[in-house]
Amino acid sequence: MFRVLKDIFSHKKYVSIAAAAAFVSFWMLVLASNIPLIVRVLGYGTAGMGEKVKIITSLFLSVGTNFSFFSLSMIIIISFLTGLNLSTILYAIRHTGAQTRGVKITAAGGLGGAFLGGGCASCGTLVITPFLFSLGLGWVIPLLPLRGQEFNIFAALVLTVSLVVLLRRLSLLPQK
Repeated sequence: MFRVLKDIFSHKKYVSIAAAAAFVSFWMLVLASNIPLIVRVLGYGTAGMGEKVKIITSLFLSVGTNFSFFSLSMIIIISFLTGLNLSTILYAIRHTGAQTRGVKITAAGGLGGAFLGGGCASCGTLVITPFLFSLGLGWVIPLLPLRGQEFNIFAALVLTVSLVVLLRRLSLLPQK
């Protein structure tokens, strides 16, 4: 399993893919709590594009004040694991060819779990919190022991399990 991980990251392009995916994931998770504001800013006609970018960037730069230490740590972990998963699935597609159907499903499950569970617990996860509110179950979140941070932990666990299963499957496949 570690042999496969070492093999993947011995290629600069997979390191670059992992870093880019982690960065984009981090941006998405951080900015997800401000989607209504971002939509309003982007739709504001009299502001120039430079001003709009500056406002959105200021939201990103204020991450230290918008998230608790635990929440920010979980977002960083989820972003890192997302980058690893994406880089690993692209490696699998490139280096193992048609034998990757199960590998692709495993990776997609991990990335899907992160999408469902990732985000700011106080502002809401990307999918689970709005879903709970639409069912009239939003009142459940404050009753949870970690006040919704469980969803971030869930996302990190799903990504970790996905990565481990993916690496194990790749270690069993013959290389091209």
